[in-house]
Amino acid sequence: MEKTPIVSSHIIDVGFADTLFIRFKNGAVYRYEQVNYSVFDALRKAESVGKFFHTFINKKFTCVKMDNDPFAA
Repeated sequence: MEKTPIVSSHIIDVGFADTLFIRFKNGAVYRYEQVNYSVFDALRKAESVGKFFHTFINKKFTCVKMDNDPFAA
């Protein structure tokens, strides 16, 4: 998985392995289905990661809360 640490009040890091993974500061990790690499790349380069997330990802893609932490692998 390609991982990028993020400076954000709610997100710790993001990762991409055929789709988007986001680890939040509360410890939850979500997989966002059918997100392509260009969205991942724009998210990690965004001036405001939170604004980008809420505008282009949150409630736009199906998400699944992960039981395991793919960032630990």
